[in-house]
Amino acid sequence: MVHSAAAHADAGHPAAWIAAAAAQIPALARALEGSLPDGDLAARPAHARLSLQACDATRWRVGDAALALDPLSGQGVYEALRGARLVATAVQSVMRGGDSQPAQRFVAERQEESWISGVRTAGSFYRENAARSTFWSETAAAYERLLPRAAPAAPRIERRPVLCGDRILEQDVIVTPQHPRGVWHLADVPLVSLKGYLESAAHATVSGAAVAVDRPTAAVASAIHWLQQTGIVARRLRPGASLGG
Repeated sequence: MVHSAAAHADAGHPAAWIAAAAAQIPALARALEGSLPDGDLAARPAHARLSLQACDATRWRVGDAALALDPLSGQGVYEALRGARLVATAVQSVMRGGDSQPAQRFVAERQEESWISGVRTAGSFYRENAARSTFWSETAAAYERLLPRAAPAAPRIERRPVLCGDRILEQDVIVTPQHPRGVWHLADVPLVSLKGYLESAAHATVSGAAVAVDRPTAAVASAIHWLQQTGIVARRLRPGASLGG
């Protein structure tokens, strides 16, 4: 997966780009007067870029090798350190016998989420200055095209990698617009298992649900309330009675 907000640089040598810029900006021309390059000139993009392909199961991208943010949307040091912690967690999971594929997906999903947030922020900054020149409006449009389409509004169950103790494993999670990576458990109550009990039991009760998922009654009651608030479970809790049916 590779995303970039800018097209390839125009043909020509970087020295020509600098000369053209100096011709338009007198202050730059004065600063560069009499200067000479130290070595060969090379151009590097200063825009958001996401590159999450893994070379193989033993190599992991981190820092700018995984994602680079637009300078207007944030600093790369924070994301590099955060990414290093993510990769360390994933590597430890694999070294403890976990599968590398869900571990790599676990890291990639979180890095992509950070990148999307940065692109959205940068796009809004460029859009605010769109009246200044076509550079600002075209860059804003380029970033906006990279943003994913809105996710389906209805909550749904998906198979996603989650951190389970010291291992990254695939589990069924509940995905909502507010929780795009999915929610696996609440107060240590597995939500998909709880949902299954509530929908299958003829006379579902909180105490019955606690037995079904082997969790404390108070924690199960909180998890049921969350399922009801998000609209995942339609049954309403009535004090001293079953959940319906």
